[in-house]
Amino acid sequence: MFTGWRPFHVTLRAHMEAVGRLRQRENYHAIRKAMHTAFARKDFRINQVSLGVDHIHLIVEAADGDALKRGIHGFMVRRRGA
Repeated sequence: MFTGWRPFHVTLRAHMEAVGRLRQRENYHAIRKAMHTAFARKDFRINQVSLGVDHIHLIVEAADGDALKRGIHGFMVRRRGA
């Protein structure tokens, strides 16, 4: 059962063939843009981020289970044409 505002560790993996290395400048800026969008949410917050070559670790908190799901989906970045 979801108790709200509890920290969660989330790992998002990228398909290297589709997006390349996450630490490339273009991808880094796309991730930063997605973070700024997530920061505007009242029911979801990103507390920590660790950017790997092909994955991202996030420590996040959400008001409820739906907010967690919407926040993660809203954060995920897709490049044009991918």
